[in-house]
Amino acid sequence: MLNVVKEMRFAGIETKAAMTIEGKIVQDANFLDNFGAIGVARQIASGGFHGRPIYDPDTPVRAKLSAREYQFHKRKGTSINNFYERLSA
Repeated sequence: MLNVVKEMRFAGIETKAAMTIEGKIVQDANFLDNFGAIGVARQIASGGFHGRPIYDPDTPVRAKLSAREYQFHKRKGTSINNFYERLSA
């Protein structure tokens, strides 16, 4: 069980791929949850809290962020771009 928890952390390009079948199931469920209504609402609310715009066509998606870059630049970017940034990690 502890291995599954360790596999679930989002850490940009340092994210490890799930190795166990249980880890893969939980990881897939986590990704699906992010795109559900509650996940989208949570992303928009978090963006508002951090002062990020929901969308700006002039703000490019930041690809392949390290964990440190992602945490340090959390207030940059847009809420919509954050979905793409998390998927590209």
